[in-house]
Amino acid sequence: MADIIPQPLRDDLKIRRQVLSNETWYVVKEPERQQYFRFDPGQYGMLELFDGHSSLSRLVSAFNAKSEEYEYDRDSAVALYNSAREYRLLRRTREEENAALVERLRETHKQRFLQRQGSLLFMRFHVYDPDALFDRIIDRIRFMWSPAVVHVCVGLMLLALVLVFVEHRRFASDFLEVSSYVFGSLTGLLTAWPLILVVIALHEFAHGLTCKNFGGEVHDMGFLLLVLINPCMYCNVNDAWLFENKRHKMYVVFAGVYFELLLGSLAVFVWFFTDVGALVGRLAFVVITVCISATVLFNLNPLMKLDGYYLLSDYMELPNLRQNSLSMLSWGLKRHLLRMPVDAPMEPSPRETRIFITYGAGMCLYLGTVFGKILSMGYGFARSKGFVAVLIFYWLVFRLFSKLLGSWPGTLKALVVRSFWKGGRRRFTVGALAVLAVILAVWSPRMRVYAPCEVGAQMIVVHAPESGFVTSVAYGQDRLPRCAPGDVLLALSSPDLELERRQLEARREAQELERRMAGLSGQGGALRRLAAREMALVAEARLLDARTSALAVRLPQGRWIVDGPPPRSLFGRHYAKGETVLSLIPRESRVADVIIDQTDLSYVAVGQEVRVLLPSGPVGTIAGVVQSIAEVGQKDGVTRRFDVRVHVPLAADGPEPPPGIGGMAVIMGEPRPLWQHVLRPLKRMTRYDLWL
Repeated sequence: MADIIPQPLRDDLKIRRQVLSNETWYVVKEPERQQYFRFDPGQYGMLELFDGHSSLSRLVSAFNAKSEEYEYDRDSAVALYNSAREYRLLRRTREEENAALVERLRETHKQRFLQRQGSLLFMRFHVYDPDALFDRIIDRIRFMWSPAVVHVCVGLMLLALVLVFVEHRRFASDFLEVSSYVFGSLTGLLTAWPLILVVIALHEFAHGLTCKNFGGEVHDMGFLLLVLINPCMYCNVNDAWLFENKRHKMYVVFAGVYFELLLGSLAVFVWFFTDVGALVGRLAFVVITVCISATVLFNLNPLMKLDGYYLLSDYMELPNLRQNSLSMLSWGLKRHLLRMPVDAPMEPSPRETRIFITYGAGMCLYLGTVFGKILSMGYGFARSKGFVAVLIFYWLVFRLFSKLLGSWPGTLKALVVRSFWKGGRRRFTVGALAVLAVILAVWSPRMRVYAPCEVGAQMIVVHAPESGFVTSVAYGQDRLPRCAPGDVLLALSSPDLELERRQLEARREAQELERRMAGLSGQGGALRRLAAREMALVAEARLLDARTSALAVRLPQGRWIVDGPPPRSLFGRHYAKGETVLSLIPRESRVADVIIDQTDLSYVAVGQEVRVLLPSGPVGTIAGVVQSIAEVGQKDGVTRRFDVRVHVPLAADGPEPPPGIGGMAVIMGEPRPLWQHVLRPLKRMTRYDLWL
């Protein structure tokens, strides 16, 4: 190692001294790959001694003699030297320069138009190098960062906020109208989408121009895709890391939000003096909505790696807050929860430790919620598209979690091996697995199918047999009949039937007179015709008697409860023929309709026991049996659904659940081996038709 002669630092490096949290750091920019590295004073002091002539052991001795605060040994110096070479911070030999030229050509090829960079969680597509454009226009607009102009812009924002507050009812109404226009028609979407892209592009231009205003360079701008579904744009302003002034860094980060708020405020004035029915007013309101939603919901959210995150990181003077928080949280879980002998990835102060743990836990909780919702929506979409879509979804989820979990799969594997396989634990683990396999194969508990249900009844609907008025009612206010089965429950009188009866009697009297006159005159043919007509009148009279008898509705056999108007309001009410008067609900039984998916059909059969769990109340749980199974439709376009009709007998003195109440049914299926119970959730997650 003593023979290593380190080359000096490259002349084209950009180096800035910074003070963060009362600690001095040196930030070094490697211009070819646009990468940034931080060194503490001891590391940078050693790098400054590299001259291309002195050996590394000699440089260590010289550094230790010169420095009172830091001390190097040979191994630490070698590690620093290797890092500097890996970061390409040292001057290169001719051979290394040629290799670097080839690498630059490769990088240039990778950064061609719309070339994808990053990972599944954070895809970037380079589009444009705006540095030359910013150089041409920055001097013409530099006044925009003057205090006077900033104060005027803030005043406009406050005035716009007052206008929205004063016209909040109109604002809410216009929001519904514009949302219906944008999302309710293809024309509205095509009109609004280019405007949204322009607003996002101007947001990124604000970042880049602010960075340029304070002396930075901007060489990368393009599209960004977050977690495969959220399209954005980006502007690489990493040169802000070289700024020695903390406020300048924060200005660069806040510039996009500031510009959106300003643009949204100007749009508020346009909206205030126009109507959203006109194109100008509608577009102005779209700009307002985009600026507010993008600022509040996304850009200022510190748990996403957007403007809010970088503002928080710069304000707390904690670079790489996200990575360090995850590293410290991961270390804390491994060290204190899993009791693993792992070294801390860093030595933070108590303040930094609190921040890292709090931020890491909050970010994991937030991302877990967001990813859970995204995965639920993605799985539902994939299920509706078929087998190939489900496989692609599983592959994407695997790639996603591979990125998210990092080293945790290997850590958990090592923990399992250490806890259950090493030493004398191997025999115990093998024995336990054998016992578990026997239990899974031999034990066969009953398969239970849980599904929502709705309780109903096989009701008898009583319709008015004729148009008429209710003349008697034989049930009370408690809806219980006051008559025995077979007696009259409800009676109606029909003026129309009375009129028909009188007309029939008049026709029969006229025919009788005509028959007598024909008999006196000896007209045999007329008598035969009159006899036939008499028979028709008799049949008509019998039909009329039957219709009249039907006006008395009798109570069927069994125990019933009446579902209808109160008896006092029913008495004297007029009903048209066929109109529903009341319904009779049996008190001996109910039916429950249980909807199950095709994945559970093989576990259900007619005659099985069913328990129906009803909401809190006097009823509680009722028992029944499966009466019939019938297909009712499809779910997600492919998987079939079935209606299981359950017959539920009721005790004579027990509670009676009202029809229409919902609950949860538990169908007690056939006994199945325990391994089928274990695999059942996987079967339910996968579409039933995938293997057909």
